[in-house]
Amino acid sequence: MRVELLLRLGRASEALSVIEFYLSAHPDDALARFQLGEVRFSLRQDQAAAFAYRLALAGNLDDLRRNMALKRLDMIVARKRWRFSVGGAISPDSNLNSATNRRRSICSDCRFALMTPRGGIAALASRLTAALSATSA
Repeated sequence: MRVELLLRLGRASEALSVIEFYLSAHPDDALARFQLGEVRFSLRQDQAAAFAYRLALAGNLDDLRRNMALKRLDMIVARKRWRFSVGGAISPDSNLNSATNRRRSICSDCRFALMTPRGGIAALASRLTAALSATSA
């Protein structure tokens, strides 16, 4: 009863210490395990809440709390589906893709070397176009 009151007052951390202290002396109390799950759920500690709910379900819970524990487990699964993270980076280099600006690149594990002709990619494109025109004529 005290744990529920502390939760309603928004003092979840105090409720957590009270219920954990009680469970240290009464580890088989399914109702206390359910309340621990409720406290952890309100603190968004989903893994710990799911564990507490599963332990409570393994004990002797009344039907109302059993159904609530099952719904809470479903809600925890739903929370996991919608998690995402956002990241970014700032790079002082103007070459954002980190490609080399060398004219010749040698791959030590390969049997070939990549070479860009003088004049860069534009010169390579014009040579390829000329070669394709010559073969089609």
